[in-house]
Amino acid sequence: SDATFDSGYTYEDGTPYEGPVQNRRMLVFDAFEHSWTSNAELTGRSADRRHNWRVEADYWMTHSRNAASMYLFSHEVKADPALLLLNGNESYSLNSYREYWNGHEHKFFLFGSDEWSVNDRLWVKAGARVEYMNIRGNAANNIDGVNAPHVGFNLAEEGTVRNRFNNHHFNYAYLLNARFALYGGFGLQAQFLGNSTHSRLFHYGSTAYGSQKAIPTHFFQGGIYWKNSWLDLTSVFTYIKQGNYFDRPNLNHILTQNAGDLQAGQNETVTVPVYYDIASMGWVTDAVITPFKGFSLHALFTLRNPQYKNFVMEPTFSDGVTEHYDFSNNTHTGISKMEVEIEPSYSFDKWRVWLSARYFSKQYINKTNSLYFNGRWETFGGVDYKLNKHVGFAVSVINILNQKGASGSIPSADLVTDATPYKNYLMSGTFIRPFTVEFTTRITF
Repeated sequence: SDATFDSGYTYEDGTPYEGPVQNRRMLVFDAFEHSWTSNAELTGRSADRRHNWRVEADYWMTHSRNAASMYLFSHEVKADPALLLLNGNESYSLNSYREYWNGHEHKFFLFGSDEWSVNDRLWVKAGARVEYMNIRGNAANNIDGVNAPHVGFNLAEEGTVRNRFNNHHFNYAYLLNARFALYGGFGLQAQFLGNSTHSRLFHYGSTAYGSQKAIPTHFFQGGIYWKNSWLDLTSVFTYIKQGNYFDRPNLNHILTQNAGDLQAGQNETVTVPVYYDIASMGWVTDAVITPFKGFSLHALFTLRNPQYKNFVMEPTFSDGVTEHYDFSNNTHTGISKMEVEIEPSYSFDKWRVWLSARYFSKQYINKTNSLYFNGRWETFGGVDYKLNKHVGFAVSVINILNQKGASGSIPSADLVTDATPYKNYLMSGTFIRPFTVEFTTRITF
């Protein structure tokens, strides 16, 4: 954000500050976890060697506690930045978001699977997992206005209640893989996975009470494969969907009136627990080509359309304003719809020469899809030399084309619909490494 002399930002000596401001969110954890796991497994093979089966039983228990406090602070946007005070304070918005839980989580599950070579053409693998889960403990959830989020929240303050919970659930998972050879190394293949889980202990730590709805995930892929002496190719259609996905997005709001230690007109960033669905269809083709001795070409092509589903929020901010947001059918942030990888290599004697080029199409920065990073190439290459079985040398080049690019998100821009203010926007984040040459020596014993 940008500050004016009237925004309340000053240096530590009281001098008013005007210019770009970097806001930071800090979480301070006081936590522990003690856990116990046990496992029993039995495997076997049928007399005709067509069945490989496995049966497994597991028990897992954990006792954990987490008390997390949050605060915000600000500084200049430049090298070696100076701390900025807001309205005379080094930090602000203490515990407007917080986490607390103290409890036990018990899991007991049974699992069984079988790989069945039906005949020379058909192979099938199937498995199923059933789990009993018990979660019990106490938290500080906002139930009927008790423990309502506000600046300065403290477990010791009057009116705070540590609500108890003791919930029991059954979770399940299953898989089915099949491969059918049509001719030689060419055939059909399919895979179907599904599972259903419920809220874990840490889900009770936020303001919202842990959802008691199932969290289902379904995944399917099906297509062709082709394997011979010079080609190993797989091309499949894919579909995945997860329901009741838990997230804590940061939402930015300009206050309409003074609230806590913030003034009207200033930005407030709040963290809002929310459940929504994610779905994506796609197509993946993966091939390894070895036309002659020593040469290998790996190529991967991916198309997909990751979208938010049933993503609706109505948060209430510190000034009492309630807003409505619907991100349903928007593209998921940080994921490219198209990716391409091309990786040739050639080995001879003690040498190996390789290249790698990866293309990522544009990635959306915020949930409204108004901001995005442009598509980019990432290029690498190198030469490896193996002196003997103990010593090897390598030289590698990173970002051969010296491309520029970034990834990540701007949480405060999740609600932005007009991208104009973010043109030439200065931000911190994750960026592609510049052109770099690295020399490596490996010594093994």
